[in-house]
Amino acid sequence: MLRRGADPAQAARTMKQEEIDAPTVTQLAHLYIERYAKVCKRSWHEDERILEKDAIPRWRHLKAKDITRRDVVALLDDIVDRGSPIAANRTLACVRKMFNYSVERSILETSPCVTVKAPGKETRRDRVLTEEEICAFWEGLERTMIGMPIRHALKLQLVTAQRKGEIVAAEWPEFRS
Repeated sequence: MLRRGADPAQAARTMKQEEIDAPTVTQLAHLYIERYAKVCKRSWHEDERILEKDAIPRWRHLKAKDITRRDVVALLDDIVDRGSPIAANRTLACVRKMFNYSVERSILETSPCVTVKAPGKETRRDRVLTEEEICAFWEGLERTMIGMPIRHALKLQLVTAQRKGEIVAAEWPEFRS
């Protein structure tokens, strides 16, 4: 390095400073929530909840660059062991997105989630209401003490098969056409 005109001490100081400046998992999670999730996802609260519940408490003071694939698998295994395999899938998706975001932004070189598979088996819900259940629901709405707007919203949800959030957030111009 001396022959090339470089200062070895400066290189060591630079490496040490990079290590000091490297974000912790907590800092990375907050950056992901503020700069990506809040901006791009309506469900950012769920990402924040997942990270605050499992990832941050476990990796709080670790540098994000030091998290390994084995650390991710161990986190998921612990979630599965407490009886929540689908929650482990959701945690993997959130943690994977956070680390991928950090790679896209050149905060990290690689993601520790690469090749990690979801630990829980997802089952599709194929349950549909029977004709009798639909009639009972419709008639039951008429006998309840809930307000008329809620009653109408529930009926609209039933006949359109829309999500609750879509109906509640709908604006009047969306009903015309």
